[in-house]
Amino acid sequence: MHPAKTDLATLAAFAAAACNNQDIKNMIRHIVMWNLHQPADAPRFKALLDSCAAVVSGIVEFDVGIRRGGLEANVDVVLVSTFTDAAQLEAYQNDPHHKEVAVQLGAMRSGRQVLDFDFDTSAGAL
Repeated sequence: MHPAKTDLATLAAFAAAACNNQDIKNMIRHIVMWNLHQPADAPRFKALLDSCAAVVSGIVEFDVGIRRGGLEANVDVVLVSTFTDAAQLEAYQNDPHHKEVAVQLGAMRSGRQVLDFDFDTSAGAL
């Protein structure tokens, strides 16, 4: 099970445990935002994404959020995920289930933005 909301030290400890106690210093954050043809499809879109939360062992964090009235948003769905390293992100992106889900999501979306970046877990902040 992935930690829901965590501080960086807890996240790094969780990642180390998930990777047989290797020292995890640099992780990859993978953020993707989508606009949908039909914003009412967001719960279904979220459910499809959530089915990818454990396709590789190097997923440390996997949070999917959907637009909610009363809060500022210019996208319908966002994925914020963290991987132990770039190899695990690549394994996730090439996983057959993820690829299958991506095809379904592609038909539902009108736009997609992505940012992958690495961060030093010893820095002390998310």
